[in-house]
Amino acid sequence: GVNGGFFTPEFQPLGLMIASGRTTGSFQTSSLLTGAVLQLGDHPYLIWNREYQGNAGAGDFLQSGPRLVDSGAPVAGLKADQGRPRTFVASNGGFMWVVGTAESLSLAALAEIPSTPDVIPDVQVMRALNLDGGRSTALWMKLANGRESSAPGWSTVRNYLAVVPK
Repeated sequence: GVNGGFFTPEFQPLGLMIASGRTTGSFQTSSLLTGAVLQLGDHPYLIWNREYQGNAGAGDFLQSGPRLVDSGAPVAGLKADQGRPRTFVASNGGFMWVVGTAESLSLAALAEIPSTPDVIPDVQVMRALNLDGGRSTALWMKLANGRESSAPGWSTVRNYLAVVPK
């Protein structure tokens, strides 16, 4: 699991968030919030804003951005400066998902990592989305051997994203 989407200084979600069927925030279109992680039934999806068709049937929805990788290639126009701690979620377009953090990268540099062949073994990333980063960057995982590992964040976060095997 990793920290999730952005939030306001009043600790409200920036963009739409649905957690276990409970909706907060509202769908936004901006250069920052360009995509979302969505769960319909048992299936997760990584969608772009133009694909959004309303939240009917969504059990979970987390809007964030900007988009990092589309169709397996880095998204053009991402800032190449401003190295910061970053968090991302990526998918092969099917049922292989990756969440990750980076200590200090620009958005353009972050987009290069998941789109590079063989950087993530056995996963060809087709889409990747930036999540809230900076002081919110955090990661927790339970390894196959049962051991827990984490890279704690520096602040409280409003929401998080968990990838759970079925």
